Amino acid sequence: MTNPFPTGVTLPTGNTLGLGTALGQSVNFNDRSHVQPRTADYTLNIQQQFPGNLSLQVGYVGARPTRLDVSHNINVLPAQYYNQGSAEVTYLNNKVPNPMAGSVPNNATLNGSTIQQYLLLQPYPEFGSVTENYSSIGTAPYNALQVQVSRPMKNHFSMQANFTWDKVMQHTAYINPFDTRLESVQDTNSTIIANIFGTLQLPKFLAQPYWERETIGGWQFNSVLHAANGGLISAPGNVNIIGPVYQPNPTYARFINTCYENTSGALVQSTASAPACDSLSPVPAYQQRLAYTSQANSTVIGVRQRIHPLLDASLFKKFAIGEGRSFEIRGEFFNILNTPNFGGPGTGIGSSTFGVVTLTQANDPRLGQLTARINF
Repeated sequence: MTNPFPTGVTLPTGNTLGLGTALGQSVNFNDRSHVQPRTADYTLNIQQQFPGNLSLQVGYVGARPTRLDVSHNINVLPAQYYNQGSAEVTYLNNKVPNPMAGSVPNNATLNGSTIQQYLLLQPYPEFGSVTENYSSIGTAPYNALQVQVSRPMKNHFSMQANFTWDKVMQHTAYINPFDTRLESVQDTNSTIIANIFGTLQLPKFLAQPYWERETIGGWQFNSVLHAANGGLISAPGNVNIIGPVYQPNPTYARFINTCYENTSGALVQSTASAPACDSLSPVPAYQQRLAYTSQANSTVIGVRQRIHPLLDASLFKKFAIGEGRSFEIRGEFFNILNTPNFGGPGTGIGSSTFGVVTLTQANDPRLGQLTARINF
């Protein structure tokens, strides 16, 4: 019988290999109890009108999304082998005779004559990672205070301002690979956002000569001021937080405390190539962890990036050129003051960029555009 498949095509094995299927590979499977996510939303608003046609609205917004998807590797070293000190690290990393030698041809590490001890202590040593996908166990509760102040157009001027103070706590990941409870960590995005909008409209000067009405009458000027606090900064990897992470008088060259202890508890002194403990950062904030040591602190620190307010503006006018037709000219300018915002500092302990904000602009520079169009 002629082979219907092209030469060189590897046919799927299906279930012909039995328990030997995917040996030495990383595998994944879907949680059979998976269900669709759901959410409950809550809103409460109070409004009040004040003299001068000024209105105030104060509201609470809440959301309770549940059954969010969480994927996690279940082929990890059990918790009993963690936090046992340097002797345990040596024991787990030692190479020992490999009982699987020659049986896992698709993985050189698992097929060798010797293998690191920790790999044999995992639940499924014959595989790489074993990932369970789409477990419906995550949550992310959201709470927000929202305030809005508005003044409609009067005397050729209108104004509106809004303010949001929110918080999202995410329960969608494990802080340690062997954990059975999800980590509770605050969302890293800005929690305070404010915007102020204003519109100034010139009179149409209907009693003035035609050239004056068309030249200066009816122009509108809009402006928007955006302000927010920055996102949370990630914690350095493989450390315990043992002191204040804030840097007194922070600068872009030293934005967070860079002082840390090594795994033996000794202070690491700053060098020309790597910031650490010195006169600027004399109090240790972190201690490096040994391998196979569990993490207790959050994956973020209580310091936020520095974000400067940004100002946008536009100027436009419509000219009537007939019934149902008009000519519009508009100028729009974004980040009109050309204010740069940068990213967060480096958080790699021992790196030359540890605590340093790289002065690469993360937002758009000043942009302007002019538009002319006919409306009909």
